Amino acid sequence: MKETNHPPVFDFGRFKLRPYVKEDEQSVVNMFREPTAHEAMRKEIMTIQQAKNLFAKTQGIYSSDKSKRWFWIWGIEVDGKNQGHFELKETDNTKENELELVYMLMPEVRRQGILTKILERFKREQVVWDKKVIATVNRHNTVSIQLLDLKWGIESREKIFEEDEDDFYWKFVLTS
Repeated sequence: MKETNHPPVFDFGRFKLRPYVKEDEQSVVNMFREPTAHEAMRKEIMTIQQAKNLFAKTQGIYSSDKSKRWFWIWGIEVDGKNQGHFELKETDNTKENELELVYMLMPEVRRQGILTKILERFKREQVVWDKKVIATVNRHNTVSIQLLDLKWGIESREKIFEEDEDDFYWKFVLTS
């Protein structure tokens, strides 16, 4: 069971999931402002200040030991350079026995099997954590939907509607 919001390091050889350090700020700001990621999520691109504020928030989350809320955040370091973002957390979308995953990769490292390896590992880990893993995905993000379906498996799906909008996103409960 989790005792801290400072997540463990997962080393996959060529890449690893590791907690962010202060020196990652600029690469994280660039990533959070990356246009194709926001297009997939159908969100507006963050300002530099919004991205810096979000990065600063991660540092505060790391220091909240023994938090009641599970909230692990990693950078995805590829060949020694921060190239992605990954979260596993309790959110408004999760039930008591669920954790939501959130991920983003820079375009230059996409389609290299990185997320596949992470998803395979976390699929095994969910049994240890005694939690189901969910993902919320914009319905237009077909790449993520296919990745989750083919590489993990979708046990169930539910439409979640945005406030004051007709559009929706999917909540997928991923198979154990």
